[in-house]
Amino acid sequence: MTDATEGVEVWRGAVAPFECDEAGRIEARFLLGRAMEGLAGLAAELGMADAFAASANSTLAVREHHIRFLSEARAGAPLTMRAGVLSMGEDEAEVLQVLRHGRTGEPCAAFLTRIAHVSVREPRIFAWSARARAAAAPLTLDAPAFARPNGLTGGPAQPTAALELAEALGLPVTGRGVVQPHECDVFGRLRPDAVMGRCAEAAAHVLDGAARPAKGARAGRVLTEARILYLRAAAAGARLELRSAAAGVAGGLQRFTHWLFDPSDGEPWASAMVLGAGFEPDAARPPVRAAASETAPAEGMEL
Repeated sequence: MTDATEGVEVWRGAVAPFECDEAGRIEARFLLGRAMEGLAGLAAELGMADAFAASANSTLAVREHHIRFLSEARAGAPLTMRAGVLSMGEDEAEVLQVLRHGRTGEPCAAFLTRIAHVSVREPRIFAWSARARAAAAPLTLDAPAFARPNGLTGGPAQPTAALELAEALGLPVTGRGVVQPHECDVFGRLRPDAVMGRCAEAAAHVLDGAARPAKGARAGRVLTEARILYLRAAAAGARLELRSAAAGVAGGLQRFTHWLFDPSDGEPWASAMVLGAGFEPDAARPPVRAAASETAPAEGMEL
């Protein structure tokens, strides 16, 4: 069933207890996992039902996510996702995915996702088929205001992540490891939700002392927005190194910038910016007031 404002339903399910943080709210990495499942559903609507199966000849590669975290979801909460096409170029497209609470219809998260049509057999991008273009036409829509960039800049981004620059800025190592098989999709590529998970772990190493809860207090951290660029496809066994920084921004938020590298050659796998704030478990989600122009540089780091 198609909706003129948010497209077609591509996913339906609920929050599992193991997906929640210490405050009982679903973690961002699992919301991103929902987005990837929903992307497979949208691919089917475009005539690519097997795009994420091991037997596929072509698939969709995510180039960028811009995410608005709009309301929390707790264990057992029913959720649904609808998706549509914002624009389609020769071999790339931007799509909208909106995750809503099943009981109230309130938006939980919105994803602006830039995808590329790629070959599975060889690393190349190629044009959409006439069938995919025809299928996209009735799914075309505009992004609602709540899904558009707010505290982080939207539009084209020129990645600046470089290991030499990270070292010149004196940025600390906030993560090291190796890509695990369970973090990869059926094509052996590090999944976006796994990238988000690595960034979440890295943030623990750069949290401001002032942002930490008082000793013994039940408090945590809530995300309001994120922008992630996926620059290369890391495979299982690839080494990872993260460099991160944090800076305060307007509206009481804190911005984290993460650069994810291959330490063997210094080339970046991905880069991310995340806006968040501290919260008390029963407090309302803090409003996002920071405009892009108000965002302070995170110790010289950009995407």
